[in-house]
Amino acid sequence: MVMKYRQIKMATITTALFSWGMLCLAQGINTTGPWGPQPEMHPASEQKSTRELPFRSWQFQNDNLNIEELITAAPDFGVNNIQLSHDQVMFAHKLLSHPDKIKRFNTYIELAHSKSMTVHVWTHEFAGIPPEVTREKNWFDKPAVWDLLDKRYTKLFEVMPDLDGVVLTFHETEIKVFDVKSKLPLAERVAKLINHLHAVCKKSEKTLVVRTFAYEPKEVEGIAKAFAMIDPDIVLMSKCVPHDWEIFYPHNLSIGRYSDRKHIIEFDPGAEFYGKGHVPYLYPEYLHFRLQYARARNTYGYVARVERQGDNPPAVPGIGKNSGLNEINLYAMKRFSEDPSVTPDQVWKEYMRTRNAAYGPVCARLKNPDARTVVEVFRES
Repeated sequence: MVMKYRQIKMATITTALFSWGMLCLAQGINTTGPWGPQPEMHPASEQKSTRELPFRSWQFQNDNLNIEELITAAPDFGVNNIQLSHDQVMFAHKLLSHPDKIKRFNTYIELAHSKSMTVHVWTHEFAGIPPEVTREKNWFDKPAVWDLLDKRYTKLFEVMPDLDGVVLTFHETEIKVFDVKSKLPLAERVAKLINHLHAVCKKSEKTLVVRTFAYEPKEVEGIAKAFAMIDPDIVLMSKCVPHDWEIFYPHNLSIGRYSDRKHIIEFDPGAEFYGKGHVPYLYPEYLHFRLQYARARNTYGYVARVERQGDNPPAVPGIGKNSGLNEINLYAMKRFSEDPSVTPDQVWKEYMRTRNAAYGPVCARLKNPDARTVVEVFRES
């Protein structure tokens, strides 16, 4: 058991350090790490850094869960927005071919609105573009693709009239705006896509949220330059780290770079890389560290991944087997977003005393986990 644990630990540490170094290079910074010196970008005013964060969202990925129960639980954690993503929806054009899902989503939206929450769905572009469009030379520069997007999102808003907005991602899609053939340079291509979708959204009084998620330095810089060419009403969204959820990564340097805009930061209380909710992975201290960094750089709010797509339980208790094991992470996000003076130790004490008396003693033991717990986390990840 000890040898197996050491092998798992060393493999994980090696992978994390390699990934960390590569991402540091991609961001164009030194490798002092998240606890070392960080460039000061656009610090928030005292009023903004101490306010309750205006935007507080839960993201649902798993299509096998009772979403109504999750929506009903969300207001207890101070949540005022819901995002549907991954197994729920990744592409607007695919959603349009599933009337049963549209009907279900409209039910979710009605329930969320009854509890004073807005609802956004994810989409990725470009995807589902017919070959007769993409076989044209420099098709990006021609009207056909833009007419198609107009019709696509206009139809989406017709069949989901109460939907509040869409969340756009450029990566993990069929055709990436970074790679298309065009007379326009990269930044202008990104800006054109954003501005076009925003115009369609604005026409139907919907919000557009744009994720900064990217892989390569040229993509990161292309997105950054594009943001100087887009409407100031557009909301931006970044992960708290440069890529997926290794805790050893440096801070995402997008944070603070766009302080003149509404910029929301995505977190992973559901612990995708650390058990996926099947075993406890409780880290209020880490969430506090990341959120305080974002607060100091004028963040507008947060998005919390409550669970991971697939057959994985949510951090919200009472919804399926093993659900709620990571509930304290969601409670921590609630408290830290309400009041920046709240400490992680305070969160532990409050949660163990009042939030869940039955689970409190378990939290107390897991605050300093033994090797067996750590091994179980890596085995499930």
